[in-house]
Amino acid sequence: MTRLRLPLVAVLAAMTLPAPALAQGDELVALPDLVLSWASGEYISPILCEIGGSPERVARTVLISPPRRARGRQEGHRFEIEPLGAVLACKTEQGEEAPEMRAVGRLRYEARDRPDTARRDFEHAMRRDRGFVLQFESGRLELGSGESTRSLDLKGATLDIRVLEPHSDEARMLGNLGPLSKRSLVLQTRDGRRIAIYAAHTIPRGRRRGAAR
Repeated sequence: MTRLRLPLVAVLAAMTLPAPALAQGDELVALPDLVLSWASGEYISPILCEIGGSPERVARTVLISPPRRARGRQEGHRFEIEPLGAVLACKTEQGEEAPEMRAVGRLRYEARDRPDTARRDFEHAMRRDRGFVLQFESGRLELGSGESTRSLDLKGATLDIRVLEPHSDEARMLGNLGPLSKRSLVLQTRDGRRIAIYAAHTIPRGRRRGAAR
């Protein structure tokens, strides 16, 4: 569980980080690489939890990170929802129940292989849709805690990541998190369960030093 105090270094680094980082230089890059680079990072979603008998604002954290280099088949990007831990009950900023949640999975983005048009396709999709839908190769999602925990298979599920409209209610709810990009993450399982998380996007923890490289 993370108390919601966003490090200043993360804010400053996020303001200078190219997005996506791979979209630099003259080299040809495939569209899936551009999309996954744009999606990668740490997502901070504020919720209200009861801790020690009083409400406190904490962060639900979602991580999307590149796979480690390995021989053979390239793995998808790692997806993780970190558990909140020792809290009694939580609600979203809109007053909805926010159950304990933990997940680990692998994400990919499917698109035609056209490196010569990838940058243009990426920019067009961002203007038109404000984001992308990623697919889960594998993974598990656990909802609830204790005996009420429910485990769901993420294989075949989707993760829809969009930049929020600046004046939307969800973006205003995240306004006190500073100049970070405000995004929605909507996870939809094969059985139709839909989970929406509204979060500020910052850079991965391991890239905060020298993030603008």
